Amino acid sequence: MDNEQEQKVSEKLKTSPSSEESTLEPQLYSGRLFFSVSPLKFIVMSMCTFGLYELFWQYKNWQLISERTGRKLHSFWRAFFAYIFIYELLKEIRQVANDRGVMNNMPAGMLAAAWIIVTLTWKAPEPISNLSTFAFIALLPAIQLINRMATTTSEGEPNSKFSVMNWVAIVIGGGLLFLSFLGSIMP
Repeated sequence: MDNEQEQKVSEKLKTSPSSEESTLEPQLYSGRLFFSVSPLKFIVMSMCTFGLYELFWQYKNWQLISERTGRKLHSFWRAFFAYIFIYELLKEIRQVANDRGVMNNMPAGMLAAAWIIVTLTWKAPEPISNLSTFAFIALLPAIQLINRMATTTSEGEPNSKFSVMNWVAIVIGGGLLFLSFLGSIMP
């Protein structure tokens, strides 16, 4: 980044007294704050992709945070190592909501721990391993908070439409999920 670009970014940034990281002042950023998706779409896609959509959601959020703050965050690696970075993501969502005047009491630490623990149940013996399919539940409060922020800004309604690729994942993943369920109940 050359000096002129650095100067433009630094003009838009303010340093928070409680941390060393910088955030944009609310009135300076007019793009999307976070990846806003309807709870129904998030649930369906999470279940039909066996949790991969949760990683995609985290990747898209890190990408938007990087764009908004000007920090180079390596979005792919933060999603890839989601167990390490999920708490930081949820904390960022909560902080931006508070900064924007969207009051919330989202317990970022508890939700991050719940998501990590439930996703790790896939290594447990059956039927406990089936719990990992429901790890998305721990992220639903963050989804709802992002959607509340989106509706109070110019972003509008969350993404609730299923694309062609979404439908492909639903058909293939949903079929596998159904077969997995049948296999677990049959002797």
